Amino acid sequence: FAIVRGWRDSRIPQECFLQMLHGVLAEFSDDDVEKWIDQALTWELTLPEVHQAISVSAWPALSEFLGRLPDSVTPSELQEALWQQSFVENPTQAPDHRNYRRFALLAAQMVAIGVELESGKVELLVQQALDLERPWREKRDMLIGIFSAASVEDRQSITRKLDRRFEEHADIDDFEIVCGIAEHVGVEIPRDGAIRRCA
Repeated sequence: FAIVRGWRDSRIPQECFLQMLHGVLAEFSDDDVEKWIDQALTWELTLPEVHQAISVSAWPALSEFLGRLPDSVTPSELQEALWQQSFVENPTQAPDHRNYRRFALLAAQMVAIGVELESGKVELLVQQALDLERPWREKRDMLIGIFSAASVEDRQSITRKLDRRFEEHADIDDFEIVCGIAEHVGVEIPRDGAIRRCA
């Protein structure tokens, strides 16, 4: 963990960090591995200069690798890190649509470690993704990631709003997007809505 202090760069795959850990621990005995994991969870990863240097994209695999998240790394902290690293920090100067795509992919992965998107941000993200000048398939894929990390209540609420949006504008792209979300995420399209009537 000393190697990653002060190191977080989106241009460096975090898989390198995880591969390094696997390689190091392969040389240890079972007892030493257990001691190392305990030290990592109770000491090393509690240090801000360490856990803040780890990209949010590494936490799901790191949690699986260690058996759990450190107590000091909370879902709310990872929510904020996900937001910051996807949108606020942009060292590669990626265009907006790539940031949304990255956010959607990371958000979907975070579900495995108990990180749901904040309710207030879900609707904002959905609207911003819909407003991007991108093909409907890209928008659909972004929204699938966002929906995957949203609560059941938020999924249902936003699906109803998307159905009303289709009823108002009759945009075939909205139809395709909502049907794609329903297929991949399992959210139910309103039974009395415009999309079901047109399906």
